[in-house]
Amino acid sequence: MSFDYKPLTLDCRPLVMEWLKKFPPTISEMTFSNLYMWREKRPLRMLFLDQTLLFFLEGEPLTLFGPPIGPLTLEEATKKLPIQRVERVVSPPKISGWNFVDLPSQADYLYKVEDLINLPGHTFHRQRQLIHGALSRYECLYEAITTKNLSECRHFLEKHPVPAEKAASDLLLDHFEEWELQGCVVRIEDQIEAVMVGEPLNPNTFVAHLARVEKTKHGLYALLDHWFAERVAKGYDYLNLEQDLGIEGLKVAKERLQPDQQILKYSGSRIDI
Repeated sequence: MSFDYKPLTLDCRPLVMEWLKKFPPTISEMTFSNLYMWREKRPLRMLFLDQTLLFFLEGEPLTLFGPPIGPLTLEEATKKLPIQRVERVVSPPKISGWNFVDLPSQADYLYKVEDLINLPGHTFHRQRQLIHGALSRYECLYEAITTKNLSECRHFLEKHPVPAEKAASDLLLDHFEEWELQGCVVRIEDQIEAVMVGEPLNPNTFVAHLARVEKTKHGLYALLDHWFAERVAKGYDYLNLEQDLGIEGLKVAKERLQPDQQILKYSGSRIDI
């Protein structure tokens, strides 16, 4: 039996958005923005099968990316399709003939929005110190991202490049309005020194796909997280700040922010019996 796999393009957005709304995702990869912004490094195909949306990495062997979006379960998908590998699925699946391992570097960090806003108790003492320090040292101003400052945001990212992320972050800003993204900047002496962009992931969770700061400005990361939670993600229970990618400094920074929980992800491969 042949299946109609189609490349993920901009034209696919209405269908992807419709199905993500019907079946709200829990992991940061499962937004159209995230799926599309990484298309250079992670090109995807998609298949609509049994009222379920499935994404596959380009190439062989056939590799499912992310959990099925719809009523079809992962186990059912592996029986209906010649899938040999799966990447970024949640909950350790128990499927006969398959072996799964966890992916600690890909786990999403989930924070309570109210905690990032209120910074309560001894647990958040360090964050309060960092924020107080930033506000004491610099004249920091909050500003929402709009069409009026998008070009400045691009200029800031060009001055603070992360080569592996350039194409992805460019796409986010290029489609900021079209994809209904939200974000903020922090200005110091009228210059943008921090940028954060995200969108709703599900009814309870907001996800940030991009966060960049001028590293010489001490405490600015803490202030950016605080203001983003307070003014962009407010009204949601959780803020998803994505993964640490196994980078030790990033892992330390995310753990210091006191996550409420992590969402573990798994990869798996079919084993010969």
